Amino acid sequence: GQISFKISTGPFGSMLHKSDYISDGIPVINPTNIKNSTLIPSEKMMISKSTLERLSRYKLDVNDVIIARRGDLSKCGIVTELEKDWLCGTGSFFLKVGIEPVFFRLFYISDYCQTELKEDSIGTTMQNLNQKVLSNTPFPLPPLEEQKEIVRQVDKLLSLADKLESHYQKAKARVDKLSQSILAKAFRGELVITEAELSVKEGRDFESAEKLLERIFEEKAMLSGSKRYTVTRMSVKNRKTQKESRRVTK
Repeated sequence: GQISFKISTGPFGSMLHKSDYISDGIPVINPTNIKNSTLIPSEKMMISKSTLERLSRYKLDVNDVIIARRGDLSKCGIVTELEKDWLCGTGSFFLKVGIEPVFFRLFYISDYCQTELKEDSIGTTMQNLNQKVLSNTPFPLPPLEEQKEIVRQVDKLLSLADKLESHYQKAKARVDKLSQSILAKAFRGELVITEAELSVKEGRDFESAEKLLERIFEEKAMLSGSKRYTVTRMSVKNRKTQKESRRVTK
């Protein structure tokens, strides 16, 4: 509360009706429209100039900080020239702060600040932030130059993090592509030396799979023929033995 000139919610539900929304007009910013620090308008949440004039006290200005007061309380955006004169929605707060707005956002989305807010916010099924809790949240306040230096250092680190993420994604894409290539080579038998290449390297004869199968079938056929011959001879001998036994018996 001590670092803000103004803390205000968006217009109450009774001030803004569904009939006020048009398809092509001035964007209304609710928590769903806050993406990181950027404000993304929705075509379904727009109003006319006349409605904006009626609700002019809720117009956004450059460097205003807009935050969610329901649901995900870490949503926090900063108004730029592009979003000037847009409308703060019912589910949001907007603050006019007397410090570096980016520094405010960095602290606001930190674990420390979010823990304070969530412990004091009300609601059972959804977090609800009220103006009293927001105003009483402890806030560290270094000198302005230090605020700017902190912002500069954070931007530098975030830029480095983005580069690392980009390198990681490129490396991952190469690994995924390499994995598919290795699998394809494995199925084609290109990952290890073939038996033909090995036989040439060792100076010995190479027997292809087709020739090996032919030799196996030939040997199997010969073996089957030999067994049939042996069985036939045994059958003849058994018959002779049976005849001789009958004669002896007679």
